This record gives sequence, structure tokens and C-alpha cells, in this order.
Amino acid sequence: MITLDEMASLARGLLDAQKAVADAEKALSKAKEHARVLTEETIPSAMQELGVKKLVLDTGQTLTLSQEVYASIPEDGREKAFDWLEENGFGSIIKTEVTAAYGKGGVEDAVKLTEELKERGLNVEFSRNVHAQTLKAFLREQLAKAKDVPLDVFGARPVWQGKVK
Repeated sequence: MITLDEMASLARGLLDAQKAVADAEKALSKAKEHARVLTEETIPSAMQELGVKKLVLDTGQTLTLSQEVYASIPEDGREKAFDWLEENGFGSIIKTEVTAAYGKGGVEDAVKLTEELKERGLNVEFSRNVHAQTLKAFLREQLAKAKDVPLDVFGARPVWQGKVK
């Protein structure tokens, strides 16, 4: 049978373990931020100052500079983003879905199907979305072509990154 002293010892052990986890998570967070600063700020700045996009290190590894894009369409600006994509000939990257047992199609068909299914008493959701990787690739491509894309509409920010391979 366990004693109260042993139970108290277990509780102290749990507190120590929880503190160790919190300390490790804090250290991990700090290490990730340090890596991000090196990747997105320090190394790209130094490489741009040197005027190089690629370096072969004495270890045989390659340090490259490339542009990356972070993007996430803000909820309150989704329609504006979708309108811009459609008006500029990129509407095909928008996924339109009707969540139901069966059925999917273009925007007009999806709206019509949603209305019909709701009239039948079914609980249907209509949504439009651009997959995060598709949006990222699209924006990276447009930036590479020096196209004028409203980055704020897409919640996007381009960053230069140094990568070691």
C-alpha cells in the first residue's frame, strides 16, 4: 500500500517533470526563433551584401538564397481575394466545394446545388478556398515574374531565405 509521503513524492516528481517540459519547450521556442532569424534575416542580408545567391562551403554543403512567400488569406478578406483572382484570370486555383453526400461543381452549380439541397431539408455547407500550398506557389510564381499582386489581400509577405543542403 502506498503512503502519503510516497504520494507527496510522486506529486513533487510530477511538478519537476512539468517544469522540465516547460523549460524544454521554452528552449525549443528560443532555438526556433534563432534559426528563423538566421534563415530569414542574417544570412539573406549577408549574402545580398556579398552579391551571391549560392555558396559551396568547405564542408561540401551548399548555402543558397531563395525567395519564399508566407500567405494566409484573412477570413474577412476572402471574397476580395477570390474576386481579384477571378478578375485576373487565376480563378482556377480556387476550390469550390459543396459538403454533402454527393455533388460538386463550379461556383454557380455549387450555389444551385446548395440551395436545392437546403430546400430538401439537408444540412449543407458551401465553401470556397485556395489550398495553402497552391496559394504559396502562385504568389511565388507571380513575384518571380515581377507581377503586381496585392500581397495584403492574400495576407502574404515575401521573405528571402538562406538554406543549407
